[in-house]
Amino acid sequence: MTNGWVDIKNTDMMLIMGGNPAENHPCGFKWALEAKRNRNAKIISVDPRFTRTSAVADLFCQIRAGSDIAFLGGVINYAIQNNRIAKEYLVNFTNAAFVVKGDFKLPADTDGVFSGFDAGKHTYDRSTWNYAGVGGAPQTALAPGALPPLPEKVEYDLALQNPNCVFQLLKKHYSRYTPEMVERITGIPRDQFLKAAELYTSVRKDGDMKKASTIIYAVGLDPAQLRHANYSHRSDAAIAPRKRRARWRRRQRFARPLKHSGRYGHGRPVRHSAGLFEGAHAG
Repeated sequence: MTNGWVDIKNTDMMLIMGGNPAENHPCGFKWALEAKRNRNAKIISVDPRFTRTSAVADLFCQIRAGSDIAFLGGVINYAIQNNRIAKEYLVNFTNAAFVVKGDFKLPADTDGVFSGFDAGKHTYDRSTWNYAGVGGAPQTALAPGALPPLPEKVEYDLALQNPNCVFQLLKKHYSRYTPEMVERITGIPRDQFLKAAELYTSVRKDGDMKKASTIIYAVGLDPAQLRHANYSHRSDAAIAPRKRRARWRRRQRFARPLKHSGRYGHGRPVRHSAGLFEGAHAG
């Protein structure tokens, strides 16, 4: 768990993927039902099967197994395009404003891979992945896959308009995840996906910062089960930022956006570029 089940009673929106808590965690799922009953919270169930969780959800999307990344990418793109983001949070508490080196290239700018890929060794030289800035330890030859040392003073753009700031790179990278692409990859009809994206991002509609959302997942998105689960988790983390705070009016806690389940030895937190929403995130 990333946060306790009892915290789910404070949420206004639940996106449930890779799990069936109504059947597998009935004692914990009562807090989701309490949120529905007391806060009119909404549940979106995304699953290859219609489960008992789907039966109590406000919206069910039947997804093709293994295509979670495309669905989450579509939600990220929808949130950015419709300005349903927590901009103040992005600027002050994530690296969204940090400027990346000009020679960094996204897959759309190359032949489908990030800059620095060595096709022979199947590894990345990540020297171009660093932030732009001055100072810091001198950069030497890096071992395959190693991260370069960070500059002492990183360049940033608080307006989030620099084409090489993290937010703009994130926006460009996920722009390919159109509703049409999501439909083609996941099998979820375009209109159904748009309903899900509209509903989930509604917590930030018109700049609303009073509502909280949560993503609930289980071993259906776990690295022990899926080869590309880390990327599913990174997509999760882009939606729910790395943040913990208390709201004095409701005394609710916000957990870190993502931590792999320690059950299978994957207890290392995953860092991502920028979280778009400010809200709870459950595992």
